[in-house]
Amino acid sequence: MIALMMLAASALFRFDKWHALEPELITECDAASCFTACDGSLLSAAGPVKRIWIGIDEITTVTRNAFIAVEDSRFYEHSGIDVKRVFGAALADLKAHGFVQGASTISQQLIKLSHLSTEKSVDRKLEEAVLAMELERNYTKDEILEMYLNYAYFGGGFYGIEAAALGYFGVHASCLTPAQSATLAGLLKSPSRYAPHIDPDVSRERRNTVLRLMREQGYLTETEYRRAAEEALTLSPAPVFESSASVEYAVDEAADILQITRDKLLRGGYTVETTIDSGILGKARELASSDESFPCDNAQIGIAVLRADGSIAALIGGRGSIADGGLDRASEIERQPGSLIKPILVYAPALETGGFTAATVLIDEETEFDGYKPRNSDNKYSGAVTMREAAARSLNVPAVKLLESIGVETAISFA
Repeated sequence: MIALMMLAASALFRFDKWHALEPELITECDAASCFTACDGSLLSAAGPVKRIWIGIDEITTVTRNAFIAVEDSRFYEHSGIDVKRVFGAALADLKAHGFVQGASTISQQLIKLSHLSTEKSVDRKLEEAVLAMELERNYTKDEILEMYLNYAYFGGGFYGIEAAALGYFGVHASCLTPAQSATLAGLLKSPSRYAPHIDPDVSRERRNTVLRLMREQGYLTETEYRRAAEEALTLSPAPVFESSASVEYAVDEAADILQITRDKLLRGGYTVETTIDSGILGKARELASSDESFPCDNAQIGIAVLRADGSIAALIGGRGSIADGGLDRASEIERQPGSLIKPILVYAPALETGGFTAATVLIDEETEFDGYKPRNSDNKYSGAVTMREAAARSLNVPAVKLLESIGVETAISFA
């Protein structure tokens, strides 16, 4: 009956200009791609939109109830529109001679956010209601709630509950406390007003309003309500949305493997498994940020930690402001390594073969190798020297002789 009334009313308005239901506007919306460490933990979420889509099973019952309590208490009872709230809001609007009270269900809010404008008109509200009922015919309540909680804006640049949980409290949505859940549920009405990083006192007051509704609707016991209402509002954002050399390198590699653009990767909500070790990366960051490790303020660093199989355990692109989003000194600088390559290509593999030691005597004298005639930087030669001395003084002729002895293939294999 309600559907027929809505359709009849719609005939009086611009029905031909109404939107068709397009679920992909919701389910295929932009989302950050997640990069996991080698142990499966979340390393970073990268992309222009801070949204991490999660399934409804990853959102606890108490968190779902917080949103239902404040946004749509009869969510599981109606078919897209809440008739009781509609008539109540209509009466309030008549008394005020304008639109002063909303009656939108979660389904209607989802439609408005994804399909329509924020215009307050009868025509727009009818269109919203019709599309909400169509949405409910095609999806289960839990599917709609999942869409809503992943699509909504939570302030602070965070879209969806997982990004908001990490961005405000440093925890996954599956770990939110009742108080944290109520904080996030409360700010949807006006993120610019109730977001906890803007005005903690106003946010806390709004949170406690949500908690009272949860108690009144039977979602919290009196004890649970009091405990949550007394919980301190503590913000502890996780750094998962910060850029890093490790993630930037993984973005480029993943985009190349998938044969897509960086932009598509960063908006597509992909999960990219990396070989980065969070523990090793943390140690590398400590080293890069330690002032005691550097001789002067403008000294820079690039760190690459590789496993024996060649997989990357950590990358640090620099220190200070250059560390994030700047030149990656660990992988982007293409320069000749100069004499630093000698221990890698020559001395270490020579020692590893077992035929040479640090005391092995090498001859430093003018020598030509198939037309190549290396010389030392001072154009002097020292005659018989140990491998230790040749390495310490970075002598060129002994290094080339040793390379010729062990073979280029051995040097390349070791490197």
